[in-house]
Amino acid sequence: MAGTSSTWYLLLLLAFSFMLLTEASQQNVSLTFVDRAVEKGSVCLDGSPSVYYFDQGEGQGLDNWLIFLEGGGWCSTQSECKQRSETKYGSSTLRDQYMDFEASLLSNDSQENPKFYNWNRVYVPYCDGSSFTGNMEAVDSVTNVTYKGLRIFEATMEDLLAKGMERAQNVRN
Repeated sequence: MAGTSSTWYLLLLLAFSFMLLTEASQQNVSLTFVDRAVEKGSVCLDGSPSVYYFDQGEGQGLDNWLIFLEGGGWCSTQSECKQRSETKYGSSTLRDQYMDFEASLLSNDSQENPKFYNWNRVYVPYCDGSSFTGNMEAVDSVTNVTYKGLRIFEATMEDLLAKGMERAQNVRN
């Protein structure tokens, strides 16, 4: 019986160690809501506030910025935009709370991303259906969808300027 108990403890210890190693290799970056997004009209198709993922740089990269604007197909009809508003591409409420920047241009690993690993790295999700260009004042009366991509872009940049982008030496997108 003691051997079985020891085996279970060993298996649990191995499983826990594996979970810690897996978690350590991830670069989970928290979702950030644009400051006063709704007030600024910086909203997704469904009217939810715009968001981005921001990982602050360090050292010599502190005054450098890498901004990734998520792409995606445009919605070109009312029904397409309504459908999109019910997905993560049209609603910030359906976005993950964390995004893993590991193994990408946004990685903070100097081996994986030697040029930008210590820069401020930003991922701006696409949720407006028009690649950050819409600027309609009124909500669509048929679908209850908003088209405010330009306001998302402007409010996000305003947020990033307040976080230090106004001191940027280099900005890449």
